[in-house]
Amino acid sequence: MADLPFPGFVASGPAPERSDGRRPFRFAALVGAVASALWVVAFFLPWVEFPDADRARIRAALEPSIDSLATREPEHAERYRILLREVVDEGHLTGLDLHHFARSALALNRLLIGTEPRGHDLDRPWVVQRALHSAGYGLLALPILGAVVALLLLAGGFRRIGSPVLALLVILGLLSTVVAVAWLNFAERLSTGIHPGDGIHLALGASVAQACAGLFGVSAKTWWRVYAVALVAIGAVAFLAQRYVTSGSLP
Repeated sequence: MADLPFPGFVASGPAPERSDGRRPFRFAALVGAVASALWVVAFFLPWVEFPDADRARIRAALEPSIDSLATREPEHAERYRILLREVVDEGHLTGLDLHHFARSALALNRLLIGTEPRGHDLDRPWVVQRALHSAGYGLLALPILGAVVALLLLAGGFRRIGSPVLALLVILGLLSTVVAVAWLNFAERLSTGIHPGDGIHLALGASVAQACAGLFGVSAKTWWRVYAVALVAIGAVAFLAQRYVTSGSLP
């Protein structure tokens, strides 16, 4: 009985080798690689879509503000013109566009009100500023790490996954799921004329698949290590992000 695998997982110990000396193919490795690659693809697909009937209204509402900004800050205005063209001409914003929007909003925010002075960390303007900073770069980190995981699994020939990569799959899958669900909820509340795009739905499916590949690809020998590392890492990321955004401080 001591040699039986943990329920639901593959057997513990080294994976048996084939006659050519190579470790056998692992389904979890394939799922993890495909899911991570799909998240990268989803980042470049529409996350929010604008119906044709609303594009003229959006242009009319935003162009005067951009023209006004151009008289003072032409560089910042051009960033918003690019985003507006994506909305009006293409009818959507991708995950990459939203990353650029967060960065543009952060740059303009800092230009208008500066950076937070000492002793005012909890004031709402600085909380918003730090939230934009976290959203912009946090959103970009997910597809980059997804690409790294996909390449690692591809380089390994979709064979047995080591504990660090399994833990990274769990962490990425759960964090990406939170981001996708949060954006879906946010997009649905923006207005009746704005809809979540195919990209965010693909990202949500890929996130769940990433988490499942990491959770169920473990062995009886390594499951506790993978789960413990993932739990601690996710808890630390959540704590540090909340601490940074709300109070501007890190331990």
